[in-house]
Amino acid sequence: MRNTILLFFLFASFVELKAQAWTDIGLKLGGGVSYLLNSNIEANNIYNPKPFKSGSYGIGAKAGLNIGEHHSINAEIMFSSMKKLFVYKTELGGIDNENEIKWSNLDLYLLYRHYREGSFLEIGFMKSNVRKVEQTDVPAELLNRTDVSNFYEDGYWSGVLGCGSFIAGSDRFTVMLGIRMHCALTDFVSEAGHNNVDPFPNSHISGAAIADQVNTLPILVEFMAEFNFGLGFFAKTVCSGRVKWFGS
Repeated sequence: MRNTILLFFLFASFVELKAQAWTDIGLKLGGGVSYLLNSNIEANNIYNPKPFKSGSYGIGAKAGLNIGEHHSINAEIMFSSMKKLFVYKTELGGIDNENEIKWSNLDLYLLYRHYREGSFLEIGFMKSNVRKVEQTDVPAELLNRTDVSNFYEDGYWSGVLGCGSFIAGSDRFTVMLGIRMHCALTDFVSEAGHNNVDPFPNSHISGAAIADQVNTLPILVEFMAEFNFGLGFFAKTVCSGRVKWFGS
């Protein structure tokens, strides 16, 4: 988080403030669908991922530096909770069994946002610090564990792409709605998880498939609500010509 804040203020220092620059803070709420992408699972007919029985929600805050009418850099922090449900068939009887994985994160964002005619497009990165991973697989006794965090990484990086629009507001307060897609760039499963298949979702896949180790990538699609409050603006003083910040 310290590096994110440093980059944020370095950007403010080097921007030529010919256009008015102003700052805001905001409250963010999100909810959507989470997924764990693993090509071994996707290629195996034992597992049936249930995307619409897997969900996420989060709450957090943002701080933004806006340059003119079209550009902003945002640093955000979100507390998020996600889950993924897999349904699989055992070899005996072909009965449907459920394997559910839940994980909670502290997510740190650095995003560039471009505004145009009441809407916006944003792109950036997210660093997810994994707080806890839980798994429930009742039919398989070896998998009936609650906390399996040691089989998953402490964190992972994701690329973020989103869009949205203004809904309501005034000079100092705005409400925006949008949608974001997050796709992990690094593996969610730790080396211990790859070496010990018990708690891992693909533990019912054939040994040949397990031997071909692949990454497991969290994917998240969320609808976002954002409530922003304007704080102040940067301007050049008449006497010295220096850029100063003025609270509104």
